Amino acid sequence: STNRLAFSGTFGGGNPAPQVVLLRNPGAIAYTWTNTVSYGAGASHWLTVRPTAGTLGVGGTATLTNAVNTGALSVGTYTAAVTVVALDATNSPQTYAVVLTVGRAAQTITFSNPGQQLVTNQTPITASASSGLPVSFAVVSGSAVLVNGTYATYGVPGWVTLRATQAGNADWQAAAAVDVTFRVRAVRVPYADFDGNRRSDITVYWPLNGTWFHWLSGVDTYLERRWGWSAVTPVPADYDGDRIVDLAVYHRARGDWYIHSSKDKVLIKRQFGWSATEPVPGDYDGDGIADLAVHNRADGRWHIMRVNGTGYRTLPFGWGETVPVPEDYDGDGITDIAVYWPKQGHWSILRSSDGRGVVQAWGWADALPVPADYDGDGRADMAVFSPALGTWYILKSSNSALREQHFGWFRCMPVPGDYDGDGIDDVAVYEPVEGRWSVKQSRDGFITRLFGWIEALPPWPSRR
Repeated sequence: STNRLAFSGTFGGGNPAPQVVLLRNPGAIAYTWTNTVSYGAGASHWLTVRPTAGTLGVGGTATLTNAVNTGALSVGTYTAAVTVVALDATNSPQTYAVVLTVGRAAQTITFSNPGQQLVTNQTPITASASSGLPVSFAVVSGSAVLVNGTYATYGVPGWVTLRATQAGNADWQAAAAVDVTFRVRAVRVPYADFDGNRRSDITVYWPLNGTWFHWLSGVDTYLERRWGWSAVTPVPADYDGDRIVDLAVYHRARGDWYIHSSKDKVLIKRQFGWSATEPVPGDYDGDGIADLAVHNRADGRWHIMRVNGTGYRTLPFGWGETVPVPEDYDGDGITDIAVYWPKQGHWSILRSSDGRGVVQAWGWADALPVPADYDGDGRADMAVFSPALGTWYILKSSNSALREQHFGWFRCMPVPGDYDGDGIDDVAVYEPVEGRWSVKQSRDGFITRLFGWIEALPPWPSRR
């Protein structure tokens, strides 16, 4: 009725369905017909009409199938005219229009989440658009910096959100933006790494006059420093975020912390705790700076505060018979609140990554908990040391397998740490009578050193 066929498609998409025109011969004689296609401005050869000719008897009909091919066409509107000629027909020729509209195609972006990153990483950032057009990136939140649009670097630990966009062009619609969010974790600082070379340093603390004695692995030399007195407990950790463990002591009677910042070379003094609490410092918010924390065994309550005095929080986890064993058990760069129940040999861990509580039997009444990352997968392993047997029993988080390691003897104190700098904590013991350190390094083999005496003890948590 309109003498017009309308087709619509999208750039790069499939062809629209064919449409038909019906020829009829209501006359008194048969006729022979042909059709021809003429194109308006723009592209040609996008319309096919079949059949192109035929004979129509009296009262007969024929169907013309009109098919369009959008494959070579850009976005736009295209026109054509189909003329049917029959010399014996009284109303010949007959013409109808064909209009094809090609719209911009939709596109999507594929943007894979790179997963958890270390703050020191340079992370390649890649994404693709289904159109094949280049994708642009932007930082939505967090400390990431995009370099040349190809990789991301990070200033501080925390959550980062990146966005991928593609604005489209004449043939493609803008794609829906895609965001990925991932955590940037701090670099793990080995316990007792006082020179910042990613290795634990052999260290003892002499309470009588508050002196620390180090054998610094970075320069392989001896260092003696005064920081503390007989009434305080050593609590070394990285309290200023420079990846060097700071000298620090906790005065339990007053709840005072005395920290010597290795970065600023100044005293940081904070009052946080009281006589009933024991110090349990750790990076409980994942910012790469150890937080002040105390645990009250009487009620099982933890109290945590940043060194700058902000971010206070408290929660109950544990009871009078449990021992605090905070470590990063889920590998997210955040110290997890955890306790060990010697009576039953049970571990209870509050995972910071998902808030889930985990309970695991691993140990017995006379075993000392010695959690550390003994398999290098970035997660602390549940482990116990038997002083009577000198044997370590490690439940490896990487494959849930037992590692049973005889290393130590009666009177030895467990002092695990990464002494060879390979990212794997080594089993190690200190014998206070002789002052002997013995370390079974995961990479560099066995070492032993006389360093200390019966009154000087390693500043490791007692876990008792």
